[in-house]
Amino acid sequence: MGKKNFFKELSEWVFALGIAVVLGVTINNFFVVAKVDGVSMMETLHDGEFLLINKLNYKLNEPKFYDVVAFKFYDKNENLQKNFVKRIIGLPGDRIDISNGELYINSEHIDEEIDTYILLDDVDFPVIVPDKSYFVMGDNRDNSHDSRSSDVSFVKFEEIIGSTSFRIWPINKFGKVEQKKLIGFDE
Repeated sequence: MGKKNFFKELSEWVFALGIAVVLGVTINNFFVVAKVDGVSMMETLHDGEFLLINKLNYKLNEPKFYDVVAFKFYDKNENLQKNFVKRIIGLPGDRIDISNGELYINSEHIDEEIDTYILLDDVDFPVIVPDKSYFVMGDNRDNSHDSRSSDVSFVKFEEIIGSTSFRIWPINKFGKVEQKKLIGFDE
């Protein structure tokens, strides 16, 4: 191999490596992969699925109703930080009430396909969602550790990692995560 060919090949490798580094840094700054751990988001998401979380979305936009988000949660019992995946059902200033097994947002009854809402006895409803915070619940309402518990409580904007973009595993379910609307409730 001649000197000219060596430098040409070397420059191609350096260019390819540079592109790989730029792509890696870009992807790392805008996306993160999260694993669904548990059954709290069934039937939308299942235990063991992997999601692509869009970190850029909430740098440009405010979270909105029905968004499925990943957020940081510090588990005091296990003394570690986890990432939770839940659905936003209350925005700053919203009044959330769970009464007689029924959900109300801003005094409007939300007719979901849920028989009853399990209440944890450490949160007194109704609650008002504080500024720059969100009320979240798992889609599997009867089996979800979420804003109905005082240790999760309201999720602050700065705790939100991002919105779910795509399910990337298992491959047969690859695609956009459903951003369903609550039955009987319009924005």
